[in-house]
Amino acid sequence: MYHLIQDAFGELNIMKTIFVTDLDGTLLDKTYDYKPVEKFIRKLKAKKVDVVFSSSKTLEEQEYYREKLRIKDPFIVEIGSAIFIPRDFFSHIYPRTRSVREYHVIEYGLRIEVIEKLLKDVENVYNVSLKRFTKMTPHEISEVTGLPLKMAEWARKRMYSEVIVKGFPNEDEIKEILRRYFHLNVFTSERLITVVGRADKGVALRILENLYYEEYESIEIIAAGDGEADIPMILAADLGVYVSNGKRIPNVLKSKKNVVIVNNREELIEFMLRYLSSSRK
Repeated sequence: MYHLIQDAFGELNIMKTIFVTDLDGTLLDKTYDYKPVEKFIRKLKAKKVDVVFSSSKTLEEQEYYREKLRIKDPFIVEIGSAIFIPRDFFSHIYPRTRSVREYHVIEYGLRIEVIEKLLKDVENVYNVSLKRFTKMTPHEISEVTGLPLKMAEWARKRMYSEVIVKGFPNEDEIKEILRRYFHLNVFTSERLITVVGRADKGVALRILENLYYEEYESIEIIAAGDGEADIPMILAADLGVYVSNGKRIPNVLKSKKNVVIVNNREELIEFMLRYLSSSRK
């Protein structure tokens, strides 16, 4: 969204608003249906707000929702591991790792090949077989997550992270080993454990923020999420929105002046539209 602000010299500058949002549990409910947020996204785009997905989801998964919701902005995959930017999105030149199809890519996390070797070492030491998405069938992933089979197939195509089904022996000890000795980031949800390199959504947000500052005189970043992996980007944003979904509110987010707590997706949508309308008058 664009709006005018006045700097110290009394000159008017244009501010750009970017809405960085998680998907599962934030924009999407357990049905994974995009239709309930179509109207919301249209309203954001009508206000010239950029909508940036930042999710544990893979490239293929996010492309599906981007196409359905007609979003053309950058997006962040696999818990901050890589930023995909449409080739002509920014007018300035910026460092990138490589180009894939219509995107320039900034990679920050480890490649899946490295993560798989580290996890194989752990499996050998602990004599355990981890249920990992890249080794599971789409049917098995669907049973665990409720994802439709096509989305389960896309969820297997991981480039920078591995997802492990919880409930294996020595779970807490293995997570600590991965963090402390293998220097990996480990994020836990209700049913799953996601393992990535030293990447997170907060770092990815900062990288993207820098690219936007090269393009616009002033920017405002609003970040929304519902889980452990979302906390770094919620804290890094100008305004963070935590969607509790009935869960305990993390202590680190309590009493933060720039963090708003909402109960569910509907309250998130209501807050965002009210905030964008009232703050731009």
